[in-house]
Amino acid sequence: MKNLLILFGIAALFIGMFAGAIYLGSQMNPVREASEDIVRAEDLPILGTMPDIEGIAGWINSDELTQSDLEGKVVLIDFWTYSCINCIRTFPYITEWWSKYQEEDFVIIGVHTPEFEFEKKYDNVVEATVKHGIEFPVALDNDYVTWRNFSNHYWPAKYIFDQQGNLRYTHFGEGAYDETEGVIQALLGVSMDLTEAEFPDFANIRSPETYFGYWRTENFASNENLVEDVPTTYSLPEALSLNEWALLGEWNIQYQHAEAIGAGAKFQFHYSASVANLVMATSDGTLQDVIVRLDGEVVPTESLGTHIMKDELTGGTFVQVEFSDLYELIRSEPGEHILEIETLEPGLEIYAITFG
Repeated sequence: MKNLLILFGIAALFIGMFAGAIYLGSQMNPVREASEDIVRAEDLPILGTMPDIEGIAGWINSDELTQSDLEGKVVLIDFWTYSCINCIRTFPYITEWWSKYQEEDFVIIGVHTPEFEFEKKYDNVVEATVKHGIEFPVALDNDYVTWRNFSNHYWPAKYIFDQQGNLRYTHFGEGAYDETEGVIQALLGVSMDLTEAEFPDFANIRSPETYFGYWRTENFASNENLVEDVPTTYSLPEALSLNEWALLGEWNIQYQHAEAIGAGAKFQFHYSASVANLVMATSDGTLQDVIVRLDGEVVPTESLGTHIMKDELTGGTFVQVEFSDLYELIRSEPGEHILEIETLEPGLEIYAITFG
């Protein structure tokens, strides 16, 4: 266990990564060669032993797995949470690794440690696994017990253990997919083509993930000061600077989210990126139509995100929010835009915005 306290430095020096830098390790020209050209098992350091996976609220795709169940297997522990865009962008790789190597004494355990309260709900996580094609075992670490056992600090985070339960490799954040798969192949003693998937161009993303609950929000630009836990009427400033956000109408800004109190409440964010995603829910779990605009107009057809719909009668653009999740609203050419949403009824909750 104590070796885990220094795994960040050892792994970074040895593998050549920056531990915890969420966007480092991106592969704009990924290596597609065999794993022995990337890493050899005998060159991997031993960084510690496997901490206990405990305090689990439930399992998905598997019965409970114990240390004895994992003996003799190469094990990838992946910390994730289902509304995290950085986690979602890793799924095409991880699900393909499961498909390719599960017959090779290889196990993936997705440790789902929730960032938001709604991510603690078993049925929500089940729906997310189905949505993203996750068929490997998932452990619900709702109380952060396993997270703390691993001294983990990141979503996503990957820890790879060999057949003897020794920690041999870590990676934090997105990227380093060839290196990670190379470690898997080296420990398994197999050689296959490496997995290919789409990877975002982070050079075009100039806006950070931003939260709307008072626990960690920043760049709030409404004319009024942010008021905690009290329904308050806000107004929009004359203009928003890049990465500022503001509210119009009555909202209750709570610890993890902001809730619209009535119809006609608006949210605006000035961002620079290609893709804009908003984590949303409704207070009573019922479906709501929410109007979406880009730069003050209906969203152009060529900029419609995955979850945006167009009203055939009015031409307006909207998103239907029911499941507590991340919704892709805009997918356009890179550039600066003002994203706006407007409620048609009370109870919309907004948690965070992320970009791609």
